[in-house]
Formats: sequence, C-alpha cells, structure tokens
Amino acid sequence: MKNRRISDKELADLSCNWENSTVDTEKYYQCVWYACEVNPEDYLSYKKAGRLCQQDKGKYYIA
Repeated sequence: MKNRRISDKELADLSCNWENSTVDTEKYYQCVWYACEVNPEDYLSYKKAGRLCQQDKGKYYIA
C-alpha cells in the first residue's frame, strides 16, 4: 500500500485519541494539521519513534 494523505473530512472523522501525544491532553487540545493513511509497518515504525499515530477501524494513520 502506498501512503496516502487523507482529506480534511477524513481527518475530522478520526478520533482525537492519538498515541504518543506530546501535550497534556487533559489540559490542552491537540491539533493535527494533516495525517496520512499508511501500511502497518510504517505505523509501527512511527509509533516506536514516538510520533503521533493511531489505528482506527483497521486502518493506520500517522500525523
């Protein structure tokens, strides 16, 4: 699968539960400018590197 930048609507439809957040999400809103749908291998690589990512409905996203 080739990585694909998702549309603004797709991003808005995702949950706000990003992994590896760098802000205290109990006190602040986290803002994501854009995200990409990626394959599981890239997702795991980003997750391991401490970058924003999430899995939703069997799809993998990085921000």
